[in-house]
Amino acid sequence: MKNNSKKWSSLLRFRLWHQYAPYIKVGGGTLGAQVIALLSMKCWALLVGVSGIGMAGVLLSWAGLLGTVIGFGLSTGLMRWGPELLTTGDKNAWIRLLATAWWLWRCLAVLCLLLGALCIAGGCLGVGRADPVLALTVPLIAICQSATTLLTAEVNVRQLPGRLALMAPAGAFGQAAGALPWLMVFGLVAVPQALSCGAGLGLLLSWISARRARPQAVLPRLESYECKQLLRFGGPWMFALLGGAGVQSLLCVLVASKMGEISAGLYRAGTTVSVQYLAVLMGTLAQIYAPKVASLRNDQKSLILLVDRQSILTVHLVGVASLCLAIFIDPALSFLYSRDFLPARGLAVWYLVGMPLRAVSWCLGYIALTKAPGWALLIGELFTGLIWLSTAWLLMRTSLSLTGIGVAFVITYLFYLIVMSVITWRYAKIRIQWNSIAWAVAWSLLIGLAAVEFHANMK
Repeated sequence: MKNNSKKWSSLLRFRLWHQYAPYIKVGGGTLGAQVIALLSMKCWALLVGVSGIGMAGVLLSWAGLLGTVIGFGLSTGLMRWGPELLTTGDKNAWIRLLATAWWLWRCLAVLCLLLGALCIAGGCLGVGRADPVLALTVPLIAICQSATTLLTAEVNVRQLPGRLALMAPAGAFGQAAGALPWLMVFGLVAVPQALSCGAGLGLLLSWISARRARPQAVLPRLESYECKQLLRFGGPWMFALLGGAGVQSLLCVLVASKMGEISAGLYRAGTTVSVQYLAVLMGTLAQIYAPKVASLRNDQKSLILLVDRQSILTVHLVGVASLCLAIFIDPALSFLYSRDFLPARGLAVWYLVGMPLRAVSWCLGYIALTKAPGWALLIGELFTGLIWLSTAWLLMRTSLSLTGIGVAFVITYLFYLIVMSVITWRYAKIRIQWNSIAWAVAWSLLIGLAAVEFHANMK
């Protein structure tokens, strides 16, 4: 009897470890990366202050927009077709798809560098007013970020959680180690150089930690099926990202141009604090959830079951974390940055109110990426981006100021949830369970009420 009980106990532990090991590995790596990023943010706040954070936010925003163009949806294309190719055992097709994605990325990166060189040459010749440092900094950061994203997608598709767990903290450490020495020696004037060196060193350490196994040499051709497939999907998806996630970057630039670098620094701090914890949850879940969705794209029953379970799990995890952070937002801003960043409190709280809605939309978004055509995603993202940008612009000009952007965030993700529900039903025949939406709305109301009540009592 004892031997049987030990046998069943060891078998149960093995099954539990086999089931949850990917989450533990990836979650641990993502958590380590976020801890390093939080320590780096604190150092940035102490060394360059609010205006330095604002300057960095503007540069990173421009780099993010340019990185979206360079990326051209290639990482999403790998996530869309790669798991299915590996599941069916068609490794030759996977090698061709991977080689084509990296070849297209190299071409776009070279074009980006040529554009920066032309801007520098024009500034030297008196044509235009391009700053040579900024004209070189933004393309370099964009190239490094897009390469890191594509490398992460490749390792993610191959389902190597151990390597993913090493890549995240290695990249975060490289970014901090490359940037902070510049700030300690030269201060505020060295922000562009610090960001460039940090992005480059972060990419290098991520590449080394991934220990990327090079596939056999393949020379992609423009007329190949894989190239046409990536180009056909990448174009609409790139514009969709510019219209959706690109609005987040564009808002930082808009705040800096209309309200100054200090307001841009507060915007950067408020949005970073409110979504930083989400990187641990979403990053861990996405790197396990996305390949499963892609591999089950033709298994309707299993896909519906996966979406229902994942949406409930995600909305509860995000709801609990958002509630705790909304209550203690003042200590969080003071600890992660300094007390000079406390005016970003209202913006951060409203972002946290919208996070449960974003969580459910995120679960539906991966279904749409797998099933829906590129033009449908383009229309949905552009529609949402226009609502966010216009609403934020109108509310920002009122007495709400920066807080108005947070209110616009909540309104936007209410619309985005409706848009994603329509797309997934139209192209995947998957209808999100009403209990997921009800829980998301309930968590949003609870977070808002708890934050208002707590801070009212504090006063």
